[in-house]
Amino acid sequence: MPRIDPVEAISGLLVLALGAFFFFGSMGYPMGTIGRMGPGFVPHWLGAISMFLGAVILLSSLRIDEPAPDLYWRPLVAVLASIGAFALLLPRIGLVGAALVTAAISILGNRDAGWRMLAITSVSVALICWVLFVLLLRLPIPAFWWDL
Repeated sequence: MPRIDPVEAISGLLVLALGAFFFFGSMGYPMGTIGRMGPGFVPHWLGAISMFLGAVILLSSLRIDEPAPDLYWRPLVAVLASIGAFALLLPRIGLVGAALVTAAISILGNRDAGWRMLAITSVSVALICWVLFVLLLRLPIPAFWWDL
């Protein structure tokens, strides 16, 4: 008896919906040709490709007599919380502080990680972000809260 894998089904629906958003949202823009692309050309065709891939993922979610995989909540919540923390903290404390907190929250999803691993990883990620984005690429992102 076929069974639907809910993780793959939701993933397929999300990719399909995102593709449809861009596909139909680009209809109001001039398409142009391949040689002279208009502003609607790339979003239109990327949306079409995304809708196709979403449908493929959705169809692949049909499983035949396979046991459902275990869902681990701790890593899922930790990664989602770290993304939310980064979005909230970046404009308030700068890139270095937001990267430090984000890495610390995401490490909490690993049961085997101790305080030493949390500290080393968080400081390393914050330092790499500062060097790469602020010093090398010179992006206009405030690095620290006092730069705001």
